[in-house]
Amino acid sequence: MPSVLLAVCGLRPQIFTETLYALHQTGDFPRRAIILTTQQGAALSREILLGAGGRIAAFLRDYRLPSDANPLVERDILVPYCRGHPVEDITTKEESEAFQELAMRQAWEWTLDTSGRVNFSLAGGRKTMSASLALAAQCYGRQQDRLFHVLAAPHCEADVQFFYPPPGTEGSAHVILAPVPFPRLRSRLPASFLRQPCRPQDLLDHFSLSDAPDVHVYIRERHLTINARGCTLPPALFALFLWFVRHKKEFPCNGWCASCCGRACFTESSSLLADASGIARLYTMVRASDAAASSTGILDLNQENFMAYKAKLNRRLHRDLGALAAYAAILSLGRRPGVRYGLSAIQSSIHIH
Repeated sequence: MPSVLLAVCGLRPQIFTETLYALHQTGDFPRRAIILTTQQGAALSREILLGAGGRIAAFLRDYRLPSDANPLVERDILVPYCRGHPVEDITTKEESEAFQELAMRQAWEWTLDTSGRVNFSLAGGRKTMSASLALAAQCYGRQQDRLFHVLAAPHCEADVQFFYPPPGTEGSAHVILAPVPFPRLRSRLPASFLRQPCRPQDLLDHFSLSDAPDVHVYIRERHLTINARGCTLPPALFALFLWFVRHKKEFPCNGWCASCCGRACFTESSSLLADASGIARLYTMVRASDAAASSTGILDLNQENFMAYKAKLNRRLHRDLGALAAYAAILSLGRRPGVRYGLSAIQSSIHIH
């Protein structure tokens, strides 16, 4: 099975050739390799590993592998960007988050293809870098993918000139792969997380919530919060959202609305449009000034612009709340002509202020 090596690397590029050696010894030499590192690490990797005089070329010669078997090219030495600049070193929370997003994006990309295997190597870089790649492997890893560390004898680690055991010295050098068992969460991810790489915070929000979180709605501020993440809505969108909130609070709700189609708290659009004047009153109450008023749009709601407002509202919630938007979005249940609409949050979790 062809494999790809996705490896973290810091200021010791030796770990990369040690990894290539260990994979070669197990018969799993990668067809392509990607290094995730910092700007400093990238400079060292290019200088020491690449080119005809680099350590990868030397390894290929020593182990009689063809020169075109080199799995690493310069464009695959990747550095995260923070505030528009490549990360020199990971010393801040923002730089760590940038590296996490890079690891997530690469793990997502290389596991899209159902064939082949991804080998995730944690042997290199700062501990935060290894932790980020381990999280990405847990999120997107498939059954055939592997996560491992590379172990070398202490005297090899202490030798700055050691890059891999020369042929004939393998026994004394003792460089091996140490597999790391890991849970594979891919099958439990929402479809949206598989269509594009997810942010670590969205992943944690998705898995850390065993019960529905509270949804706090602040009318004067046109604002809602879920688990300390907030979203402020324009008057028209907030008026529509508040209508669904109040409609929901009028009915008992004991579980996830998405699994109980037919509940009274979900309503057909005809019922909502019949109360268009009620939505208009909510809009008049929450709009910031007279200048915000309009004789069209939310004040003249119809089926077409209701669907447009609903889509805009859900997009805005997802933009600001990430995965938590699932607890405040307007859901659609059933099929035409009997589609019903309602708030995804359960009644007991909604708090109006």
